[in-house]
Amino acid sequence: MTNSKAAVTGAAYFTAWSAKDVSKATEYLTADVEITAPNGTFSGHSGYHEFMDGFVQMLTGVSEFTIFGDDATALIWYTTHLQPVPSLTAGERISLHEDKIARIEIVFDQMPLAHASGGKAPAHDTIGE
Repeated sequence: MTNSKAAVTGAAYFTAWSAKDVSKATEYLTADVEITAPNGTFSGHSGYHEFMDGFVQMLTGVSEFTIFGDDATALIWYTTHLQPVPSLTAGERISLHEDKIARIEIVFDQMPLAHASGGKAPAHDTIGE
């Protein structure tokens, strides 16, 4: 991990959501944060909650956290462990604006989730139904 501004902010943000504290995680986000992920685009704190609330309910752990960045951008790599799948590796690029995260771009392999839900990659809140 680097000690750049984006890496430090990203690590604190990651610590909050990986502890399932989505409200604490929003403290590191701008009010108009933009999140893009394989399952959609989400805006603002309400969009962030729409994206994360269901996800953290499935979360059983996180491992292999790595982050590198400069003062404006950081790249994060980690593996989540979820109720429907043993592991799901993801990467994120976060961008800061005035010391808060203004943009999160997430990539992950949807196939484990697709297999767990019968062949189609679902939204977070429909997994396991």
